[in-house]
Amino acid sequence: MAHTIGKGGEPYIAASAIGGLMAAAYASGAPERVMPPAALASAPIAGLTLATAATPGWGVTVQRDGRGKAIAAASIAAGRPVTAGSTNGALIEAVPGTSKNIVGIALENAGAGDVFTVEVEPATF
Repeated sequence: MAHTIGKGGEPYIAASAIGGLMAAAYASGAPERVMPPAALASAPIAGLTLATAATPGWGVTVQRDGRGKAIAAASIAAGRPVTAGSTNGALIEAVPGTSKNIVGIALENAGAGDVFTVEVEPATF
């Protein structure tokens, strides 16, 4: 896709419906499956979805590295780590001490609902 810069995506199976340009978390006990992270608050983040998987069992491509696009759930400042912040997987700034699973680093400022660029680097801190 034109809006990603990296190794591309990896195939997963949607454990539940998940939107495009959203954070995806590993489903408990099924590492080949992903779901919106709000359903699994402590689950490690797999990366960002590149398209919507509207039905459980559908294939979904997840970007695990490089530059990708995501949807902001709230205001985000460039240079800040970002994490899932809504039930659908839209992103917010990670808060030290409370946000332990991050998607990566925001590369530009964003407001709620904006599509913005993220350096995708899933990590736990």
